Amino acid sequence: MCVFRKLEGDKLRLLACHGVDVDELSEFVDADLGIGHRLIQDKRPFGIEDVETHPDSAPHLKGARPNSFVSYAGTPMMLQGEVLGILGVFVKNSRRQFPDDDLELLFALGSHLAVAIRNHELFTELNSINQDLDRRVQERTHELQSANHELEAFTYTVAHDLRTPLRSIVSNSQILLEDYGDILPLEAKPLLNRQAESAKRLAAMMDGLLGLTRIRRHEVQPIQLNASRLAEEVALEFIRANNANPPDFFIEPDIIIGADSRLLRILFQNLFENAIKFSKPDEMPRIRFRRDATDPSVSFVIEDQGIGFEMEYADKVFMPFERLVRDHEYPGTGIGLASVKRIVEKHGGSIAVQSHPGDGTSFIVRL
Repeated sequence: MCVFRKLEGDKLRLLACHGVDVDELSEFVDADLGIGHRLIQDKRPFGIEDVETHPDSAPHLKGARPNSFVSYAGTPMMLQGEVLGILGVFVKNSRRQFPDDDLELLFALGSHLAVAIRNHELFTELNSINQDLDRRVQERTHELQSANHELEAFTYTVAHDLRTPLRSIVSNSQILLEDYGDILPLEAKPLLNRQAESAKRLAAMMDGLLGLTRIRRHEVQPIQLNASRLAEEVALEFIRANNANPPDFFIEPDIIIGADSRLLRILFQNLFENAIKFSKPDEMPRIRFRRDATDPSVSFVIEDQGIGFEMEYADKVFMPFERLVRDHEYPGTGIGLASVKRIVEKHGGSIAVQSHPGDGTSFIVRL
């Protein structure tokens, strides 16, 4: 029969056995007694042909034993000079000598078992750490989600509640200018105009925040749709709204993708508006909606021939309220591209931008 035990403090705990019923063995034995003690101290294997007569046999092996055996060979399970346990081989019925070859083989087997034990310990420890980490990540994620929901609710409430007083500020400023303009001091009129414009800008920012929050709350319902047709519908809206200088659209036909139609329309509206707004002065805005023939993972590309920007600012263009131009030159709130990025992320996709000053901008969308 064969038994191996793991060293735990001053005890040897039973790990496994063969040739004997595990219920007949003690789960723990003292590590400082008998053969086990000698194996741990000497750190080398040895064999006993007759446990009844051999001087190195422990006294308790010579008396009555529940599992009788005549000969014994044992080895420490060594790993990097450390004893992790002992492996014992017991011969029940006849005496047996254990030559050096047998003991070397037993020692090698014990070393392999030591590696297996340590690997199991490391795996168990790592698994425990991972489980604890997963639990902490889940807890932290839940906390962050709760915080985000609270922040979104707060943002929505503030933005929604500020719209009415902002409208009042704008309307009151206009009433004062229209009804009492003749008696107002000259220096008061530009102040009222500036107040009205500032309130309008703040109202536009509040509307942008509300839109951004609505996108976050919207449950994505993707369907297979013809993105080209939807882009044509949105493009026609911009052409009708800019009769004086209508933008020129090229829309590649029959680009089929899976997306939420409502969110995709908002994405087109923001990207087309961005392209028109940042077109070159005194030039017709030109916008292309196309596939990427070199990369099938790209859902579509929207590009323009506008003023462009330096690529070192590429990360900023998708951040709310971040603007790379002066407000008086190109009015806006900085919410549009942030909304686009959020829509793409809601679809589990990504968006990249390529641009160069004077050479236009391309948005590469993967949904």
